[in-house]
Amino acid sequence: MSSGYNHHCKKCGYDWVGRKEMPRACPSCNTHKWNDECTRRTCCNCGKEWSGRKEDMPKKCPNCNVSNWDVSSFRLQCRRCGYEWRSRGRRSSSETAICPSCKTGQWMNTPPTAVCSRCHCRYVPHKLSKSDICPKCASRSPDFTLKCPFCDSEWISKKEGWAVCPFCGFKKPSDPDSIRRVWSGRGRCLKYVREGDFEVVYLWKGSKPVAAMNLDSIHDAGFDLDDRGCLRLARYLEDHADDCIEKNRELEHMLNLSEQDYLFLAYHFDGMSPEALALKFDTDLETVRRSFDRIMGAFTGKGIPVNDNKYTEDPQAEYDRYMNSQKCECR
Repeated sequence: MSSGYNHHCKKCGYDWVGRKEMPRACPSCNTHKWNDECTRRTCCNCGKEWSGRKEDMPKKCPNCNVSNWDVSSFRLQCRRCGYEWRSRGRRSSSETAICPSCKTGQWMNTPPTAVCSRCHCRYVPHKLSKSDICPKCASRSPDFTLKCPFCDSEWISKKEGWAVCPFCGFKKPSDPDSIRRVWSGRGRCLKYVREGDFEVVYLWKGSKPVAAMNLDSIHDAGFDLDDRGCLRLARYLEDHADDCIEKNRELEHMLNLSEQDYLFLAYHFDGMSPEALALKFDTDLETVRRSFDRIMGAFTGKGIPVNDNKYTEDPQAEYDRYMNSQKCECR
């Protein structure tokens, strides 16, 4: 007697043994097109992944209903008002003249800061003011001392609230629990940061972030965020802070990146935000933003959609997987 036929669903990946040579449907996902050639699709707007027949090009993303789902996009943020939006296709940040919300042309730069000549506190001067003293010293009206939870910078303001840190460009979180210090000791500290679906723990030494690690990778490596686990994690991050440089070196050559652009990309793959990169490399946010423009252009030049909605644990494997899938479609 026959032992049955081996089948593989090309939609959901399910394997089974059946009595018929050509079953009507996959017993797992119930599709009747289980044997049709398909390819993986990824929405560059929301990050949704799904399978489809390779000859069919979907008109819309099944999750967010965006029609240009396969066009590379990148998140942009105004460093003055905090507004966020997405770029499309090959359009770079240098081609974005103004912030769509506050209409400033200086949206890539944090506002200028000054040091009060009287009390030596830092503050953001009013654009029409010619004074060199802070609001606290200039009048008797109430003033507020503000502090950024990301870089720990403090400044004086006439307003109680703030949208973007004038020193590092970090946007004030709507949820206070989305950023917090989870451990500190000997001039080092660990900070947990959640931005959308991204959860990252940073290691800081003094006023600089030196390493970052995605929260899922932290749990997979066996680290807990209790006192003992954080101490082990801090030591691990300190010892392996620069491992990302050699780990993704092939991408530098494949994308023909400069050394500086590649370093930004390598640390970004570990979880570092543009704000953290600017602090780590002692540069400004505009320099980092323009570097990511060139990186985005390198990816799209290779025909690879840029999707920054999901964390990529192994960028080299993701790159190879995409290139292999393109070769299969061309056969």
